[in-house]
Amino acid sequence: MTQSFIINYKSKKSEIERSIYYLKTLGIATTDYETRLQDIVSTCQKELDKENAKPKNAFTDSSLDFIYSKYLKELKKLNHEISYYNKFIKIFDFSKFVVQEDKTNNITQKNINIFSSDAIKLLELLLRDWNFNDSNSMVLFQKIVPAYLILMKKELFYNEHSHLIDYIEKVGLSELFLSAKDSNLKFDSLEEYITNEPDFIKNVLECLQAKYKTIEETFQEREDIETQLSKKNTERKKLTNQKTQAGLSRLIACGTALIVLTSSLIYGINKGIKSLATTHLYNTTKTTYSTLDGKEKTTQSYEEKIPSGEKILVVSYTPWEDYMENEYTRTIVSADVSDIDYAKLEDYLNINLANLNNVNVKQVNASNLSATEMYERQITEVIKLIQNHNDSIADTDNFLYKYSLQIVLISLLIAYVLVKTSMLFAGITDSLVADIAYGIYSNIKTKKNCNKLLAELDKDMQKLLDEYNKKADDIDELIVNFRTIYEKYRYLISSPTLINVYDNLVRRKGN
Repeated sequence: MTQSFIINYKSKKSEIERSIYYLKTLGIATTDYETRLQDIVSTCQKELDKENAKPKNAFTDSSLDFIYSKYLKELKKLNHEISYYNKFIKIFDFSKFVVQEDKTNNITQKNINIFSSDAIKLLELLLRDWNFNDSNSMVLFQKIVPAYLILMKKELFYNEHSHLIDYIEKVGLSELFLSAKDSNLKFDSLEEYITNEPDFIKNVLECLQAKYKTIEETFQEREDIETQLSKKNTERKKLTNQKTQAGLSRLIACGTALIVLTSSLIYGINKGIKSLATTHLYNTTKTTYSTLDGKEKTTQSYEEKIPSGEKILVVSYTPWEDYMENEYTRTIVSADVSDIDYAKLEDYLNINLANLNNVNVKQVNASNLSATEMYERQITEVIKLIQNHNDSIADTDNFLYKYSLQIVLISLLIAYVLVKTSMLFAGITDSLVADIAYGIYSNIKTKKNCNKLLAELDKDMQKLLDEYNKKADDIDELIVNFRTIYEKYRYLISSPTLINVYDNLVRRKGN
């Protein structure tokens, strides 16, 4: 049994020695603890020596156990008093970690909230039984202040607000933090002190400059996308024209050589069909504002002609309602509000469609809708269409136009039997007929290639439009972030360059 008491006694003694050593490295006065430890150990040893000097008997081990047990209790009592500083040791170790992470730039906007939360938890633990009159406690407290100020500064810088400051003010430690930093500081709050530090002002200015640089780069990227879209659009127009006119001249020439009467008739039929069937689509820029996400999106396509060149529509969709299993219905209400002039698309949401005379209401049905297609509240879109009447293409989706060549070819085959005899009398050879067939084949092949290139081009243009919309969203977010920081710390900014930058961004955003 004696062996167990000896081990526990020596283990507790070593634990206290390590704690005293660590407190001493922190600048804590440990003389009293060292003296008490020495007294306990020396007194214990004296009693052990006295007991060991007695003749051995059956009660010797019990007496030694009693001595070790008695002074083990004294060691535990002393250790309990020293353990009061363990909470300071935890918060001090955390503070050292914060300072190190700050030096290596590892405290970022992504993790600042985690650091702040940990700092508050350690302060809560410390305040449960903190003795403000203990000089050693104040020495330790002063050592954690720099790290806590770093976190407050980072919170204000990244989030424009500090939960750590809120907590410190709530528990009444603001003055203690300020006095621990410098007893001569005269500020009404920690936030006022931090935001007036030269380093903080420097960080704000550098942050604004970096954000402005990113904004300008994003604007340039968006302009580059606009240039690419313009080139793609020109390329698309050329392909479309090539597609509609592919091989037509050669076919007409060969047909004329075949037989003047027949080719004139067929050409006239072909022109007549196209004249009746052909419509033109015009380059249309479509800007949509939706209550679904509160954002504007821009697309570009060729649409039927808008006489005035511009149209604004308000379209409202009610939520889908199920009227039988997997069958749904909804109401779509739309109105042309082109005669109403608002500066922003979102302003058109204020119009009461019920007061308009040109409202169109229709019911639509759908089956087996997926969860992503369902929505719970009414969605309203404002659609602005702007057309360029100088940029048009033929509508190749029109059935008569699309198949006019095939109609002509069928007519040609029918006429072939009737005119074959006339061709022979006129001296038309089979080689000329072969030329006609080759011309037809080339025409069809060219159109097929154009269709393939147009499909690829449309995919590229849609991808560019998606990138354009993404850049537009990024610019809006960056400008809002820049203005938020600028307007919060406007009183710190004296740089004419940044002031002009802010004014330019405000005007640019307004436009």
